[in-house]
Amino acid sequence: MEHTDFIAKDSPNIQVVESLDGLLAPSFGPVVNAYVYPRRLTHDFNALARSVAKILEPEGVVHNLDYDELISLQNKLPSASEQAALDFIIKDVDALLDLHKPGHSRVRCRAVLPWGADRQMDLPGTERFHADGEFTDPYFENILCNYAGKPTDYIAHADALPDPQKEGYFVAAPGADIHQFSLGSFWRIATQNIDATVKPLIHRAPHIVVPEQPRLLLTLVRSNRALWPSHSF
Repeated sequence: MEHTDFIAKDSPNIQVVESLDGLLAPSFGPVVNAYVYPRRLTHDFNALARSVAKILEPEGVVHNLDYDELISLQNKLPSASEQAALDFIIKDVDALLDLHKPGHSRVRCRAVLPWGADRQMDLPGTERFHADGEFTDPYFENILCNYAGKPTDYIAHADALPDPQKEGYFVAAPGADIHQFSLGSFWRIATQNIDATVKPLIHRAPHIVVPEQPRLLLTLVRSNRALWPSHSF
């Protein structure tokens, strides 16, 4: 596969696949804790993110857009390129939902607006290195796709040290390489409660401040049993 330069060298825990079906099918382990389906983005997703930020307005806020809210944006965008980018995201949502049993997944399109440069705040948990695992279900995992703005960061387990300021979180060891998910690619990552023998992927959302580019990403949580209403978004 091409476009794998975003994967850290000597990373046996990350495997590249060639399709969305290939992303969802394999099991994690014994060392693999992430599968990646690489894609190149061709539309103006950064412009789309800026337009969405103007529509949503408040700074430093994470907005989880449901399907109807995504559709409603179609009449509010100033350019054909932004419309094409939005259509691309909607098709991704449809494709993910079609591949899952009703009630076994929850999809969110997330718009992350930058914080004001003078705002003093404690970092949200998502902006600290962490392992996902909010549910007690024995099989729960996340799928992410970054479209615009700074993508998700990740580090190797060997480089993750306990965060002295926040229990349950991590900091990168001095001199450690911090890698990033590639824009447009689907990442399926293991969480801390799938299987004790599989280490979860340690990652974080980047901290962004004005005038940095707003972020747009898609997240899907899936389980081996029904946890949400059918086709929850």
